[in-house]
Amino acid sequence: MRRNLLFTGFAALLLCAAAGSRLVAAAERATFILTDGARVSGTIVFHTDARTNFRSDKREFNVGLDAGGERAIPIDQIAVIDFVGGRPERAELDALKNDTHMLVMRDGSMRTGLLLDFIGGDTIRWKKEDGGEENVMIRDAKRIFMSTPNARSIYNYRPGAGGSNPGSSNASTASLPEGAGVAVPGNQSWTDTGITVQVGQRISFKASGTVAYSTGAGQVAPPEGDARVKDPTLPVPALPLGALIGRIGNGVPFAIGNTTEPIIMPARGRLQLGINDNGVNDNSGGFRVVITQNAR
Repeated sequence: MRRNLLFTGFAALLLCAAAGSRLVAAAERATFILTDGARVSGTIVFHTDARTNFRSDKREFNVGLDAGGERAIPIDQIAVIDFVGGRPERAELDALKNDTHMLVMRDGSMRTGLLLDFIGGDTIRWKKEDGGEENVMIRDAKRIFMSTPNARSIYNYRPGAGGSNPGSSNASTASLPEGAGVAVPGNQSWTDTGITVQVGQRISFKASGTVAYSTGAGQVAPPEGDARVKDPTLPVPALPLGALIGRIGNGVPFAIGNTTEPIIMPARGRLQLGINDNGVNDNSGGFRVVITQNAR
């Protein structure tokens, strides 16, 4: 009997642990972009029997920090809640309205309304414009814009500038130079250089040109990137948006920028060059990169 009781108790602990792991696994991640431009990333936590996140008495959301514990963020300090990272398409910033929130889905659709709460760490509770409410899975959402003026300021948005018109100011100022070297188009995530490198080999790069990383006026970057715009979700977080980066095969991207000092290759394989940007579809221009293979 004692053995059975012990086994039953151990089995119950396993079930509880499994249930706890399901709760952790269900909690989606998000980056809270604050009105001052700061970013706080972590999991969407929940509390109480209703499994809610929002504290209505204090008007604040809570995020579970990777280092442990939680951070409460007042709702009036949140500009954007981002679930996928990267820079919003210009169409999203164009569609924003004052005095309302906007939910952008991963299929590209957008809906205005009001964020009411997060439920169970994986669900958005959303109030529609007609007053009705709906539940939306976080895995289907890109981001929620909470403050139109602050979001537009953070992403350097200028109303009426840019658009898809190829004659826009950015299309005319961004340029991919002619001449020797590998052409790295700004609207292509990765470009195969045709060069196979060896681990430990020293490779030098000399880049020229500019990339328009969006269609808004002034959103143009040289090889070192636009120092005004950094984002921890970029392929190389240490570099600004639009900078020149590299990788070996499908390996981890590494920084290049405008450095001419030799870079030690981290692996053997095909050398690729790219743009430090999560969304390149609206980019133009590009870099011309002269590559010198040095001895190991």
